[in-house]
Amino acid sequence: MKKSGGSPAYHPNFLKCGMEMYRDYQRRLWDPQCTPENSEIVQEWHSHIYGNKVGIFLFDLRGNRITPEGEQQSENSLLSDAQWEAFEEFMANPDLRAVILCSETPFLGEEPEVCKAKVEDNAKFDFLRDHWYFNEAELLKLVDICFAWKNDSSLRDLILVAGDIHCGVTSLITDEESGLQINHYTTSPVTNHVCDFFPDLNGKLNERYRFSHLPLGNKFRNYLEVDVRLDEECTSIQAKLVPISNDIFKNQEWEEKH
Repeated sequence: MKKSGGSPAYHPNFLKCGMEMYRDYQRRLWDPQCTPENSEIVQEWHSHIYGNKVGIFLFDLRGNRITPEGEQQSENSLLSDAQWEAFEEFMANPDLRAVILCSETPFLGEEPEVCKAKVEDNAKFDFLRDHWYFNEAELLKLVDICFAWKNDSSLRDLILVAGDIHCGVTSLITDEESGLQINHYTTSPVTNHVCDFFPDLNGKLNERYRFSHLPLGNKFRNYLEVDVRLDEECTSIQAKLVPISNDIFKNQEWEEKH
């Protein structure tokens, strides 16, 4: 992010502290050998495979745009060449049948051209430069890979999972060439305030891919429940947003009775 004058919104030392805290409190959840002082680690994508058939890939949308010294490089691509290589190697695993791809910000939101015009017209939307749909070429590359993988076998299923925007949304992207569809879930928040969903409910990435959104609404926090089932004839990933009313703790009658 940048200030209105174009300078970075955060001092490099502040960003270095943030990366250290991430390594100490989050990376250690899956990499126990990591230490906060391991400053050469900047890009934080990782993947995990369970039972040889279920794979989860978690993208890093920030590591290619920041140096170990905390200097921002916002003009770099969203993903580095190394991360693309790791992702393509992950998807090339012939044993995978169920894939869950995760991103801190949604893969789908507004049409790319709408997003880019909004950023150019108003500096307050500069943060959208770090979203997938502002980076059109990379988003289309990802979507191409996903549909090619799914189309290669009837025993494969894939979903997209994201968060960040403070509202729950169930979305669907359709490939007009193959007729295949991929479900996309934006789940958030769990404890934070809930926002409205602003993009149009229908749109397209290009002439091949179109998408639709079904927001949960601004009255519900939420989390995502995912069920993966595999058998000899079918692979199924069933997921749903579980709503939790914003007002769940506002009823104080139980206090009066006790």
